[in-house]
Amino acid sequence: MNILTGILIALLAGALNGMFALQMKLNKNWAWENNWFPFSFLSLMIFPLVIVVLSIPNPIELLSSLPIHNIITGLICGIIIYGGSLLFGISLGYIGIALSFTLLVGSMSIVGVLLPLIIFNSNILFSVGGIFMLSGVILFLISLFFSFKAVKLKEASIKSKDTGNTMEKSSMQKGMILAITGGVLSGLLSLVMNMDWAKEIVDKAVRIGNANLSYASNAVLFIILIGGIIPNVGYCIFLLNTNKSW
Repeated sequence: MNILTGILIALLAGALNGMFALQMKLNKNWAWENNWFPFSFLSLMIFPLVIVVLSIPNPIELLSSLPIHNIITGLICGIIIYGGSLLFGISLGYIGIALSFTLLVGSMSIVGVLLPLIIFNSNILFSVGGIFMLSGVILFLISLFFSFKAVKLKEASIKSKDTGNTMEKSSMQKGMILAITGGVLSGLLSLVMNMDWAKEIVDKAVRIGNANLSYASNAVLFIILIGGIIPNVGYCIFLLNTNKSW
């Protein structure tokens, strides 16, 4: 039942995640930073804070007991991983929601599945379960190939004689690079969550924070998400000041 519940929650989360950028497309009156700022603040600060308070009975005691190097490591990981989310967000303005999500999810899944599997569980790589996961990675690679093919076909239809079309072609290439880079960085989350420093925090969340083992990893995720605020909100504030779009 727990596995089924997890699958259903993952499917719901995927559906909601796929819809989150829709309002950016529909809202023509706001600049990109006006949309991304509240999204970043809510998803990287408010909701993680609510989740950690609800799932860790003694969050303050837990956080105050953590070694400073573990917290700094988590924050740095958050800056890198959710810097990838920022790059993806920027790519939306270049290549649109559909292609950005395809490239993000494909590259993120390849990195997020393969790296932890190779580094931490290489012994199951060619087991039945490992083969199923590798098959999924191959499907993602195929989807990335067809995404590139679609972009190439669109580029071929653009006449390079016209300056505007040349700029459109350049923007598409830039958007693809941003989306793929964002996916690669975002995919590092599953690797980071399996590192020793993260496991130390999970162990303390159980022993000191009195957390259920099933929810103890929320303490790690909370620190990582707080780190993610820095590039996302920081870039939004920069644009808000530069573009005078407050």
